[in-house]
Amino acid sequence: MSSTCNYPTKTALALALLCAYGGLLFVGAIYHEIWRDEMRALTIATTSGGLSEIAARLRNEGHPLLWYAILKFAYLIVHDSIVLKVCALLTAAAAAVVFVFRAPFPFYIRAMWLFGLFPLYEYSVMSRNYGIGMLFIFLAAASYKERFVSPWKIAVALSLAALTSAYGIIHALAMAAALLVEPIIIRSRRSKETAARVGAAALPVLLTAGISLWMIFPDRSTTVTELHSLGSSEIIFALLGGLLRHGATFHNGLVSPFPFIVPLVLASVYFLIMRSPCAVVYLCAVVVGMETFSELVYSGAALRHQGFLLLGIFVAVWLSRAGGHNLDSTPETGGWSSSASLLDLGLAILLVLQIFVGVKAYSRDIVEPRSSSESFAHFVRANGLESAIIAAEPDVVLESLPYYLNNPIYLVRERRFGSVVSFTTESEPELSLTQLLIELESLGEKQDRPLILLLPPDLSEDSRLDVGYDRTLSIDRRGAEHLSSAAEKLACFTRAITDENYCVWKLKEKEKN
Repeated sequence: MSSTCNYPTKTALALALLCAYGGLLFVGAIYHEIWRDEMRALTIATTSGGLSEIAARLRNEGHPLLWYAILKFAYLIVHDSIVLKVCALLTAAAAAVVFVFRAPFPFYIRAMWLFGLFPLYEYSVMSRNYGIGMLFIFLAAASYKERFVSPWKIAVALSLAALTSAYGIIHALAMAAALLVEPIIIRSRRSKETAARVGAAALPVLLTAGISLWMIFPDRSTTVTELHSLGSSEIIFALLGGLLRHGATFHNGLVSPFPFIVPLVLASVYFLIMRSPCAVVYLCAVVVGMETFSELVYSGAALRHQGFLLLGIFVAVWLSRAGGHNLDSTPETGGWSSSASLLDLGLAILLVLQIFVGVKAYSRDIVEPRSSSESFAHFVRANGLESAIIAAEPDVVLESLPYYLNNPIYLVRERRFGSVVSFTTESEPELSLTQLLIELESLGEKQDRPLILLLPPDLSEDSRLDVGYDRTLSIDRRGAEHLSSAAEKLACFTRAITDENYCVWKLKEKEKN
């Protein structure tokens, strides 16, 4: 009787929690300035003719198709860049609903999770493809309990997770490995026969992951990774190194200043979920996969990457509580409650740290701009420069502008108009300020428009600026003098918490004969 009475109360608390979470996301999205990595995906989606063209452009992007497809279809309906924020918020909210109503954790753990760094900010307010990866990983975990009855559910969820990001692929492959292991370790013959069908559910996941890997495997023109030059020995050593480091590279995901803490935390989790070998296999595969990817392909230093370690820990515990290895088994309780209590205590400690950094990041984004693009857009409109051609160095700061402006953008290093920078050999690796100005002056002679140039605020003579992806900008006295004579400084924007700060220079129009 009491449990029946408590059910509406628990549901009401869960809904109130979700409403509070949704409200915070809405406010955060309103104040959030779009950053270049967010807008890049929308630009690729909206400037491509169809899904096949989008897929072709993803070769050197490092991200599979799903997020771009969602943005494409949403934009076709709304015809407004606001879909970028809306899609990010909706996927984060859907992930929150799945976690609150399906995750086998005490209510306080589920509540604390929502207000940590990744659900509150990195995978929600930040409009990237990582939130949708979190959603499908959670859906896969929620489907794990029903794997004997409806194995197709987990297969679909994992296949979609593999279409979200490189880390989504790693998690999907890790859970597929757990499904393949299950028929081997299961005891009951009747359960073993059924588990074989569960193992078969891993096959479409492997196929989808393979397609995603093929889709994002860079060609030899890439300047982002040296994947093409790797030998078999380097790959083997990276795997062994990943096994030994065992999550240390991703210590910021657990808010630990000490990398060695992470392997200790993971060893504790392994010990406490050891009665669920599939969960252990999943978590170990996630950790080694992430470490190997970070070593061989692309650094996992960014917080958005680091968070997938925390996801792996929570999902592993989730799987360990989803049932044993027989068809008639139930989630582990009773005799194993001491381990469950220790796990809950450990997860609560992790989440306290997550809430601290999450609230800090969320609040900072509201108070301080993440990018100068919105303020610059107001400046452009206030000064009647809507028709001006805009160039910049580093050119990547231009990528967030299309969210706020429709001005034509010129990429000097590639000598073309466009709003998506190529991190390939098509982009000139070394550029001097003099070369930059000569190119823009030549462009100005052909275009009957004002020319705006965005440059770093801290320019100094005889310097060589690293502008990312093995590209440099050289500044000497000749270039500085050329800039002073050929352009007029209009304003500077320096409040952004990222590197999207710059001074605005307007090239002087030459008198035409």
